[in-house]
Amino acid sequence: MVKSEGELGPIEERYLRALFNSTNGAIHAGVPIHRILAKVRNKDRKIANKVMKKLKSQGYCGIKPRGKNITWYITKKGRDWVLGKISTRNY
Repeated sequence: MVKSEGELGPIEERYLRALFNSTNGAIHAGVPIHRILAKVRNKDRKIANKVMKKLKSQGYCGIKPRGKNITWYITKKGRDWVLGKISTRNY
């Protein structure tokens, strides 16, 4: 099955949900990459940076430079995507 342009793969979904949980859904809150890594099973920082940059290029998240550190924040598009997935989940 080929995913379309707007669809996210399972790894991207996992990292976007981890970012959403790390920021408690707030679009103004920025968190460092190690707080996002604490929420996912794969602890590889190289993969995390690659996935987060892909999500950033698609408009689901952004970066805030804070001195030497970079923090990530979820955008309105990313928050709406996660909330849409949560509300359509079958229980």
